[in-house]
Amino acid sequence: MRIKSWLTNHASLILFFLGLTILVCYSLWNVSWYPMHDSTHPVRLMLLKETVVSGQFPAIWATHINQGFGYPLFHLYAPLFHYLALLFSFIFTLEIALKITLGLTILIGVSGTWLFTSQWGKSSASLATIS
Repeated sequence: MRIKSWLTNHASLILFFLGLTILVCYSLWNVSWYPMHDSTHPVRLMLLKETVVSGQFPAIWATHINQGFGYPLFHLYAPLFHYLALLFSFIFTLEIALKITLGLTILIGVSGTWLFTSQWGKSSASLATIS
């Protein structure tokens, strides 16, 4: 009951967060994977999924890289982002799982910016969130 009343009272704020997230993420959904300087995230997610399915959890050692010698890839490179994407990769393809994770992290960032800056007023929080 309390959650329903909270959602009703903050519906415009939630729509603002979702709208801003959709605006930022819109260009991600038009391509298979967007071109950038570091396009290794699909490969890292594939290696993480392969490692976890083989029984290594938490995953640390990627066995199929570094000429077969392996590398502690998951211990060093953004493990939380890739573990979150791993949850979605069991339902969706790797690219869609990464896009969902990017959208979710953007939504969390937008919400966190609003919550952090709302102590200075709604106008300041809106401006900080949009910028």
